[in-house]
Amino acid sequence: MTASNFRRFTTVFISVFHLLTMTLFAFSNVAWAQDLDSEPPVIELEVVNEGVRGETQVFSATVTDNVLVTSVILNFRYDGEAGYSSASMTLIPNTSIYTASLDPAPVTANAIEYYVEARDGGDNRTLQGFSFDPLERAMVSADSVVASADTQGTSLSTNRKIIYGVLGLLVVGALAASSSSGSSGGGTGGQGPDVPTQILVEPFQ
Repeated sequence: MTASNFRRFTTVFISVFHLLTMTLFAFSNVAWAQDLDSEPPVIELEVVNEGVRGETQVFSATVTDNVLVTSVILNFRYDGEAGYSSASMTLIPNTSIYTASLDPAPVTANAIEYYVEARDGGDNRTLQGFSFDPLERAMVSADSVVASADTQGTSLSTNRKIIYGVLGLLVVGALAASSSSGSSGGGTGGQGPDVPTQILVEPFQ
């Protein structure tokens, strides 16, 4: 083997050896990182059952991991659609809360079906909801929301009326019992002195 061929062989051998070493080193680092981060992320999703049609829909979730959260994705579709669209959820600084905002739903949509996917540095994955069994946010009109609030207010007022009515009957019964006791308590048959009765009723808040 000539000197030039030997140098060429040596150069090629060193290059191949360096490439192989770097590949093995990178692979070992990935395997070590995955072994180090074996716990999947934890998702605490804020579930909102209804959203007003025509308004921007905001989704939020608290996502934590023992090492590092690398991505949080909102997968969503409108009822009747076959496939899902994806939106990255953004981390609010200095918190563990991730949010995503969707444009107003189509007027024909009655609900948004969705699930949330989180990954960490070890490529561990956690799902909240599933593509085959998604969570759902119903789309309602603003008038329905106002009517619902009015109905709740009326119901509460009626409940208070019932409570006050029962308390009123108790007060009347207590006064009648006090009057009867005063009439029968005298030994000479005369009516005894009136005993003042005071009953305090605090209204329910």
